[in-house]
Amino acid sequence: MRLVIACVSTHEERFRKAMGAKQKAEAKKELAAKRRQLTQAERRIEEQAENIDRFICKVRKYLDLDKLTPAVLNDMLKAVYVHAPDKSSGHGEQQIDISYDLVGIPPRPCSMTCKTEKRHSRSYAVSRKHSYAVL
Repeated sequence: MRLVIACVSTHEERFRKAMGAKQKAEAKKELAAKRRQLTQAERRIEEQAENIDRFICKVRKYLDLDKLTPAVLNDMLKAVYVHAPDKSSGHGEQQIDISYDLVGIPPRPCSMTCKTEKRHSRSYAVSRKHSYAVL
């Protein structure tokens, strides 16, 4: 009986060691994967910071701008996306997203306050997110 107990305890000890080694190997793999992810994220953040700095330098060139020219637009903007009109609220609304060079489309604020301005006998609601709604 003692021999059986001794054999079982040695097998249990070997099993624990084997499982411990397997768990350590799995933990090393997980840590290596996390390290790669963090390194990639760090590179993206550094690239974004550099792009923002370059964009700020571009903006500073045009601080005293008197007239918006095609050359300025080509330098500052990457694309303008005009979405399909939405008339579900009873008013025609059309979303416009402006993608700036080097920084893309800026995030939208959570709360948007709209101002109304008159243009060509129609009033437009202008929000911070560059979308216009005909009222």
